[in-house]
Amino acid sequence: MSAITDTIVVPGSPGELHHLNAFLGAFWERHDLPRADAMRVELGLEEVFINVVTHGLVGADPATATVTVDLRLHDGQLELAIEDPGPPFDPLHMGPVDTTSGMETRHLGGLGIHLVRTMLDDVTYERRGDRNRLVMLARLGRGHGG
Repeated sequence: MSAITDTIVVPGSPGELHHLNAFLGAFWERHDLPRADAMRVELGLEEVFINVVTHGLVGADPATATVTVDLRLHDGQLELAIEDPGPPFDPLHMGPVDTTSGMETRHLGGLGIHLVRTMLDDVTYERRGDRNRLVMLARLGRGHGG
């Protein structure tokens, strides 16, 4: 079976999240993907997109600082890639998150990428030219990463 792909490009603005959720939902329905996997993939998309637009694209013009989301379905796996023109930043190089200490003593940051790495089956980062590319992989039919 050949890969099925779809792409959307949106302005780098938090208000675009609903377009991305609709895009993912339509892809999910169109290809009759397992409902048990939908939430973890949507969570990964939301977490990474919001981090990109609130941290990576601060001060950028949303009209020109576009974010590209690619979906690729192949061999029972969904690959979700998010590209942005922000400064180079590899969130996978952050140290482990302390999930045991209380909120009042815990260092801020990193919990979102920790959650993404926990919920999805693989996460990779690369810099392509002047763009960051984070790729999340979900093996479908399992309901939860691991």
